[in-house]
Amino acid sequence: MSIKDLFKKKIFKLDNKSFKNWDIQHGDPGQNVSQTDAGITVKFKKGGIAASSGINLKCVPKDVFQGYTRDVVVKYNCYVPQSFDWVKGGKLPGVFLGKNGTGGREWKDSDGSVRLMFRPDGIVTVYLYLLTDGGARYNGSDNCSLMERQGSEFRKASHHSNGAGIYLFRKEKQPLRLENGRDNKVSLRIRLNDKNKANGKIVLKIGNQKKVMNGIMFAADPESSTKGVGIGGFQFASWFGGGDASYAPNTDQTLFFKDFVLIKRS
Repeated sequence: MSIKDLFKKKIFKLDNKSFKNWDIQHGDPGQNVSQTDAGITVKFKKGGIAASSGINLKCVPKDVFQGYTRDVVVKYNCYVPQSFDWVKGGKLPGVFLGKNGTGGREWKDSDGSVRLMFRPDGIVTVYLYLLTDGGARYNGSDNCSLMERQGSEFRKASHHSNGAGIYLFRKEKQPLRLENGRDNKVSLRIRLNDKNKANGKIVLKIGNQKKVMNGIMFAADPESSTKGVGIGGFQFASWFGGGDASYAPNTDQTLFFKDFVLIKRS
């Protein structure tokens, strides 16, 4: 990136103590969430799974997501208590693609998402819905055309099953982790591809460790597919699950978030 491009970047800080500047377009913080000057507390009741058991806000601050947004960095700090039980995993914040985003095994031509998931022992993966209604056929004999056009690096590293989203960095020899009993700095960059090119990119950093995935085709023509929106907004997603009760915690759990920053690179 040139010096000229650096000055074009838009950096936007989300308030810790109030959601007033978040420009929430969908969702309600609800009773599971509280805010103070120190940050945002999300509580997960025992036995709960899915978005209703945590938080799921879709936010579109105009300073970042006005016009076609192609390249965004999401940064935040997540404190994990020493006693936190990871169970089988759950969701962490990221972005949604298109005007509405998608998930829950619902694949769409005009919407997608790039979120994070925590897994057992604090391992963190990228959880991805590309812009296609054929994503459930990722590894089938009747593979969808978008999946066939992915770069070799992406095809080799991605993991997919049961029609759900695509995992990246799930089977790494040295995976990225959130550590119990400390603050964890998280950074997620998403850069959409050019038209008909598998040159999209995802960069995930936790602390000083980094994973990079190149060769992604989010859509054949992202600007057209997302109706000129591209990366639609920030998604504050955090809950346990997974699609069944085996993901649910046996006791109440808590995560602490703060210092949310959104950077629009282009």
